Amino acid sequence: MPVINYIQIVGGERVTATISVKDLNGDGFLTMITRGTGENRWAEIKRTPMSAFANIRNNGLKAFDIEESDELGWVLKTRGNDDVILITREGQSIRFNEKEATSRSRAAGGVRAIMFKSTNKEDRLVGAEVVNEENTLLVVSENGYGKRTGLDEYRVQGRGGSGILTMNCTAKTGKIVGAEVVENEDKLLVMTTNGKGIRVRVKEIRSTGRVAQGVKLINLADNDSVRSIARLVQDTDDGELDDAEIEEGSEEPTEE
Repeated sequence: MPVINYIQIVGGERVTATISVKDLNGDGFLTMITRGTGENRWAEIKRTPMSAFANIRNNGLKAFDIEESDELGWVLKTRGNDDVILITREGQSIRFNEKEATSRSRAAGGVRAIMFKSTNKEDRLVGAEVVNEENTLLVVSENGYGKRTGLDEYRVQGRGGSGILTMNCTAKTGKIVGAEVVENEDKLLVMTTNGKGIRVRVKEIRSTGRVAQGVKLINLADNDSVRSIARLVQDTDDGELDDAEIEEGSEEPTEE
């Protein structure tokens, strides 16, 4: 169903993040993070109390005063004392407590979340997640490599720095395209630029250290690359998977 049937989108706008909320009058925050695609060499973060969005009109409310040419990438539900972890395309990551970003009104702008270390002007954020120490951080690169690392290997830092390495990106692996905090029983949906989808069992991806290259998750055809990933928390209906032409990975991830 076209989104325009539900909300009035001004010309040039598009949906970049969605989040499920049971009670907008409840406790907690909406923590918003930009991709860092603007003229500045950093991405921004902003926290606003959930209750500030309780009376949303059909034509929407101003939620974030974003810098020109930057764009919103993620909206997280945080409880007021959560750690968040951000991952860049060039393999850097930063973990800090959400309190590092002072709560602001809906119409306000954000503050610096991470400074891009790479001199590559195409560097940007590709993942933003709430930390759960019982789970692992999974990152996947454009050439089909992936790795899981315990979140205890990512020390808490101050907001706004360049962070630490989370994957050794090389010509073989390519740049990171996505990151998810995953549980052992989850499955990962990997989508390629040529429209191919493959499911990978998370538990089959061996945990490795932060600076490792990871393992080969999928074999890609010539001129194809990984476009995006999504965490599957439960089995999807088989009929839906057939319609989407999703394939189950036939081989275990291989170390190279």
